[in-house]
Amino acid sequence: MNSVSRVSIPVAAITCFAVAQQADAAFRDVQFKTIDFENAIVELHNFGDTSEPFTNWRFCTHDDQVERRYSTSGALNSITLDAGESIFFHFNNDAPVGATDAFNIAGLGNFATPLEQDAYAIGIYVNSAFSNPAALVDHLQWSIDGVDNASADARSITAEQADLWTDDTEWIATTADTLRLELLLEDGEPIAGIHGPSSYEVVEPQLFSAADFDRDGDVDGDDLGTLRGAYGTTSAGDVDLDTDTDGTDFLLLQQSYTGPAGFAATTAVPEPSTFGLVMIGILCLRSGRTR
Repeated sequence: MNSVSRVSIPVAAITCFAVAQQADAAFRDVQFKTIDFENAIVELHNFGDTSEPFTNWRFCTHDDQVERRYSTSGALNSITLDAGESIFFHFNNDAPVGATDAFNIAGLGNFATPLEQDAYAIGIYVNSAFSNPAALVDHLQWSIDGVDNASADARSITAEQADLWTDDTEWIATTADTLRLELLLEDGEPIAGIHGPSSYEVVEPQLFSAADFDRDGDVDGDDLGTLRGAYGTTSAGDVDLDTDTDGTDFLLLQQSYTGPAGFAATTAVPEPSTFGLVMIGILCLRSGRTR
């Protein structure tokens, strides 16, 4: 399986020959699948049909402060990535003890840290020939709002010459709150074509209503039940963030309710002092409709 188009870019004659010879190499089935900013984890996945040993493979990372941070030669030699499997590199060095598919970068050499949303590029190479496009396995780069960066793009032209990235000036557009980047797939495989910003989904935090207590993206009877159970006793149903649960919280929950239309249509806006009676009536009505 080869998911990346290979059209040779004219550079030095020997480089063109090397690209032509290695353009369909199986090692390029290994690709960055996820960049997890929330947990500072990079996922590499083998989309090919055969296992890929990482003998003499090395990372090269860059950010807006430092160019060309290399993992140590031979540090990845013990890794073999089986077909259809992933391995995970922990930039916070919190890999589970004893895990065979997770590695702390502290034991692998130098990396640009922290793994953050702004101006960062990461590539992985075979045979440690960093300036040779034919040695590049995969590459991606991102920055806030997709702004080009002269420090983090130290190897971007190599990725362009290798037909692994659309253009060295193009960056995945992130925000300061981006949770992760995910390689877009079709039927479980990367979408064909040279990778670029459009090849990745940028996952942002979901903005929840303060009344969405179970954080499932809506305000419904489940959230109403939470508020009822907390009314007058705990802050579990606190919508207005005043550290208690009272009638005012119920009014705010009603205003953001997204459940069955009957709730808003049949429920009068109560005074905080009558909340308990109204609540009982609503829950009885909801229970009857359920049956």
